[in-house]
Amino acid sequence: MRTEEPPVTPGGAPSTTEELPFFVYGTLRPGAYNHDRYLLGRTGTEDDAVLPGAVLRDGPGYPYVVPGEGRVAGSLVTAAPGSYGELLGVLDAMELPAG
Repeated sequence: MRTEEPPVTPGGAPSTTEELPFFVYGTLRPGAYNHDRYLLGRTGTEDDAVLPGAVLRDGPGYPYVVPGEGRVAGSLVTAAPGSYGELLGVLDAMELPAG
């Protein structure tokens, strides 16, 4: 019996029809530099949130979150109706290395 693998997104994660919220931090938070460039008009809700069990590292290149004994402040963002795929693509393009 053959089972099919789930479809995979360009970022490598299994594709799903469920529209999950995004945890954003740093320059993607409301009022920060990249928020208006990437999120403005594409979000439904933006609520303050904390990611427990994580710490923020300063690079190289740009800050990133890793597991650790801490908490990272950010925002939990949902996509505006009909904008989930577009928002996912924009965030992937920002986060994934070019090439």
